[in-house]
Amino acid sequence: QDYNCLDYHEKVVDGFYDIFDPSMESSRQGKMPSLEDLQTGIGDLGFEVIVINRAVDTALQEMEQVAQCILLDFPVANITLLVQRIADLVTDNLGGPVKDANAMLARWSETSTQLRTSLHTSLLPIGCIKLGLSRHRALLFKVSSLPPSLCVYVRKCTCSAPVVPSEL
Repeated sequence: QDYNCLDYHEKVVDGFYDIFDPSMESSRQGKMPSLEDLQTGIGDLGFEVIVINRAVDTALQEMEQVAQCILLDFPVANITLLVQRIADLVTDNLGGPVKDANAMLARWSETSTQLRTSLHTSLLPIGCIKLGLSRHRALLFKVSSLPPSLCVYVRKCTCSAPVVPSEL
């Protein structure tokens, strides 16, 4: 099983989590830790785990409500503009456009450490993240861009023509 992929047709449900630890050999061996195992780890585990849990993540709930309003405001015929608006929402929520990837990575490393320290856990609700890398932006776009067909549209556009915003 490939733990590094999320299909365009898959809906991101509560309980989904994304582990990022460049040194974690267990994921390469197919031994992905369960969310329950990660939740029992107290304090900073030394790596980040981004968690989707709408029940407790009020910031995510609020962003999804804004995204839903955007979805309702746009006719299906104007899907390109709809994709742009959702991308702008994600970009605005995760630190703005990325002008320098290395500078953003440095800022994220510092922010991630501060968040894990202040929350006393490595499990970070996606809504608490106010600065994000491309993996955070892609996940937040997927979570907030219901229905899943919008993500399929983004994939088709990026395969045929670059209409998806570069900062997403």
